Amino acid sequence: MKFWLPILALVLGATLGEPRQARGGMTREERASALVASAMRRLAKGTHEQRQFAITELQDAAKLDPGRSDIALALGEIYLEADLLGRARDVARQLTMRDTSNAAGWLLAGQAWRHDWLETIDELARDRAIVSLARSARLAPREPKAWSLLAPLLTDANELDAAYSVAVCGARAAPTDAQAQVQLAAAAQRIGDLASAERLFDLGVPRLPARLRERYEDIAPLLPPWSAEAFRALAAPERERYVERFWAENDPDPVSLQNEARLEYWARVTQAASLYGTAQPGEWDMRAQYYVRFGRPAFEEINPIMKPESLHQGDWLAWTYPDLGLRVWMGTMSMFHGFPEPLSNRSMWARAWPESLARHGELLALGHGWAVLHQLPPGVERMEARLALAQFRSEDGTSLFAQAEAPGGPADSLTAEWVVLDSTYTTVLREHGVMAASACRPDQTRAASLTATLSPGRYAVAVEVTDAAGHRGVVRRDIFASPAPRQLALSDLVVTCSSPEQSIVAGSGVRLEPETGLFPAEGEQLNAYFEIYHLAQSDSGDARFEYDCSVHSAEHDARGWMSRMFAPRLAPAPIQVSRIETTRGSLRRQFLSVPVGSLPTGSYEIAVLVRDVSNGATAKTVARFERRH
Repeated sequence: MKFWLPILALVLGATLGEPRQARGGMTREERASALVASAMRRLAKGTHEQRQFAITELQDAAKLDPGRSDIALALGEIYLEADLLGRARDVARQLTMRDTSNAAGWLLAGQAWRHDWLETIDELARDRAIVSLARSARLAPREPKAWSLLAPLLTDANELDAAYSVAVCGARAAPTDAQAQVQLAAAAQRIGDLASAERLFDLGVPRLPARLRERYEDIAPLLPPWSAEAFRALAAPERERYVERFWAENDPDPVSLQNEARLEYWARVTQAASLYGTAQPGEWDMRAQYYVRFGRPAFEEINPIMKPESLHQGDWLAWTYPDLGLRVWMGTMSMFHGFPEPLSNRSMWARAWPESLARHGELLALGHGWAVLHQLPPGVERMEARLALAQFRSEDGTSLFAQAEAPGGPADSLTAEWVVLDSTYTTVLREHGVMAASACRPDQTRAASLTATLSPGRYAVAVEVTDAAGHRGVVRRDIFASPAPRQLALSDLVVTCSSPEQSIVAGSGVRLEPETGLFPAEGEQLNAYFEIYHLAQSDSGDARFEYDCSVHSAEHDARGWMSRMFAPRLAPAPIQVSRIETTRGSLRRQFLSVPVGSLPTGSYEIAVLVRDVSNGATAKTVARFERRH
């Protein structure tokens, strides 16, 4: 490569100074036009040397005909592309001072300030970019570029309503542009309009350029490295099925018509692609990767004083997520070329802290904190809701009983919507109803129940509770309905809030009000219910069985091993209850009460072991409960 060519071009440009008037009678204006044409031909070749020659020619042309804004604009755009941001801003300033209605000049200024912000994370530069781009868009509303650059900046500034309005204008300016459509979809997601977001994403994503479309279809950033490698190794049809199942399994609210997690991920992909893109062909910039995994950081720092000693080469960017207990580092040898690599290839260290996640019930952790999304749409406040499930046997299969509870008094209006999905995530049952006063705490709690008969297989059960103010509580549980047993078996053990006398109804039926855990168990007695199946009968039809019930602590001591060794915490002594009963037939519906008044506050497990006296067969069932005073 002739490395001296760009140097020679710069030297000649500096030496010549004021361009000479063209020989042969050419005017200054004609000479300027010729230089511009030559510069455009050089730029078309795309080499570094030709770009340097083009810069010199455009500088000469600007001196020959200083009144032509198109020459200045072309020069400013080259400065911008070369990351000569100061020169680009100078050109933009001259253009806008000469003509305040120059939309292209304001666009150039906005792009220069945007580049400056991405390299310095200076919010003042971002705000100046917003002002400049807004002026350009106002002056030329039918030009889509300013709108498309402005919306992501407003999103970063947390001006979400303004970002949505700008995205609407961008879509109107470019009605056939798929990228404008997905940008509007992302803006709709951020203001909580999920129906519009889903519709726009479904229309826009398939029409995106292939390389960008793949970003929306690729869930590898949400998978730990070992899972991501296996995912990428799948054939295309298998990968599509994997993605479909991944989003079904991680749908935080199966009751709603939209998948909140997928829409949030796609909105993040849109923002990451708009701001950070790729650091090298085919690879996400590290900022984009962390953005789609964790969202916008709360704090950004470049080369902070308190950085690790190992970070001594290049520039380092730190993103902090206090709610996740997480700080990630990214390094680069040139801020202009982005951040192609993480701190090390052991990027599995970047995970949300489990204790931090435990304090934020509104978050949805994927891969044990490898990525974090939200349970609810933006703008929807979370309400506490609990769900208790129990399986019993019936002649037609498994009888599922579900009880949902949420805080609320007699004056509160709450509704519950249920959905049961099979192993293919097909809806097998959907119900909706008004929540009534709980029999356990009618002045504090609203409750609703669901019963369903299920064939053997895996299911997901979800309930969505909403109140008049739009608060929402969602609970999801996965269950397995096992085939009917042929030997001694027990149902689930249900801790109830009412005494056995209150739960027995006329005939042989029962009415259960399970403890969901919303309010921990209180009182002197712990009441529970279970069913026994396939008891062996004598010739007279009698069956005899014995059950042993034990209550013991389920508290987990999270202290270090030395603390546990030298200062052990003594658990309360287990409580034991045993009885021998006789019943008619092979089915027994059994209530029991255990005195628990002496138990201190904490988590406990109640276990029931049943032994068939006639043949010695045994079966066991367990449940957990919280004790509060």
